Amino acid sequence: MSVWTTSDETSETVPSADRELVLAELLVEEMKELGIEDARVDEKGYVYGSVPATPGCEKCTCTGTDRAYGYSTGCVGRQYSSADHREL
Repeated sequence: MSVWTTSDETSETVPSADRELVLAELLVEEMKELGIEDARVDEKGYVYGSVPATPGCEKCTCTGTDRAYGYSTGCVGRQYSSADHREL
């Protein structure tokens, strides 16, 4: 599956194009399928979710990841593949 996520550089909103929310919602669905029960997307398109610590590591430092899924107009028409985010 691919989703058009090119941003709109003339927009003054966040996200700059509603199409960016399509991918965010798909990511939330996939996260929930993986067992991330609190997966959610906010009104600006930021996707959140938490994964419990491995047993025995509950006191270890937490880490996070940040991945942009909107593309600038320099990549007009860029299709975001559902496999792209698995390459991290």
